[in-house]
Amino acid sequence: MKIKHYSLIVAVFSVFSSGCTGISNQISDIVFIPHPGSDRRVDENVELELFFDTCEEDGSRALPLAAAGAPAIAEALVNTVGKILAEEAKRYEATYSANVTREGFYCPDKSMALSGFRLTRSLGKAKPDSGTSAKKAMTFCAATIPARDPSFFQIVPLQYELQNSKAKVVAFDLTSPFGIDIFNPWEVITDTVTGQLKGIPADNAIDMNISITLTSHFISSNSLKEAKHTHAWKDSGVKIGSTWRNKDIPQDMLTRAAYGTEADADDEFYCKVLSDLNAPQISQAITGALGYNTGIFFPKVVTSNDESTGVFNLEVAITEFDAYGERINELSTSFTKNKEDITKQITETLE
Repeated sequence: MKIKHYSLIVAVFSVFSSGCTGISNQISDIVFIPHPGSDRRVDENVELELFFDTCEEDGSRALPLAAAGAPAIAEALVNTVGKILAEEAKRYEATYSANVTREGFYCPDKSMALSGFRLTRSLGKAKPDSGTSAKKAMTFCAATIPARDPSFFQIVPLQYELQNSKAKVVAFDLTSPFGIDIFNPWEVITDTVTGQLKGIPADNAIDMNISITLTSHFISSNSLKEAKHTHAWKDSGVKIGSTWRNKDIPQDMLTRAAYGTEADADDEFYCKVLSDLNAPQISQAITGALGYNTGIFFPKVVTSNDESTGVFNLEVAITEFDAYGERINELSTSFTKNKEDITKQITETLE
């Protein structure tokens, strides 16, 4: 009986793919309807800005079904749908990153010069002549504050704003209306009776894995060395079109630190505070609000000698994923595993 359900998958996709050439995302989008703000990848640009204190500055052709016999038709349908599902499964996870290598981690007096950073993923091409700028899809910024141990410092996330995700997010799945899997309805009913609903509902949100890597480059014993440290964490249920701010840092405290007075904050306020670079006051305000031991600890950059201001590379990487992709992966894997039986059943049906 289970194989018949996979045959239903073939029937659903063949309705939309008949007469089409190649494997198109548009076909799967008819069944797994995406959130309009997700799966945005065209003309992508990812930029990492560092802020410092003032000490310095696919396409296989579809077979003509009418000219083929039942076995060939069945095999063509199964192969096409298998490829669609395999490609569809890849769209629910996407990574973007940027890195900067430079010197100047420290001021000449060995105090930290690096005060924060901002990662921006944008879409589209800027056209200065017409005054058109690229659209910001994702912005993430963080500040640095001291640690009690002078060999370390802390990175404190301040804000991220997600307007468009790179990973696909399902808004509605035609194969699972009202949480009931049309391919295996009795399995869902059985699980529901025991209190466990099978399947993953579409939630119009993504999860994010955020990774920060700091690498020191220095000379030791006449050889080039490096010291690398990475910290990663996960944020779940991030809604497209939402902005997260570090509410543990009072807005009025930051405005007084940045501008010397209270001011109204716009959507990008926490990131703009960094770019305005009143770094010592901002650092003191964050430390005053959070205390110590609340940020992400990183070892300070290692230098070659006392005159070095520190050569380093900072990389920020974000991986977006929709848990709904697990359902597509499972569907694709099971479909591939049962490919021969599915083809046989469809052949018998056509004959």
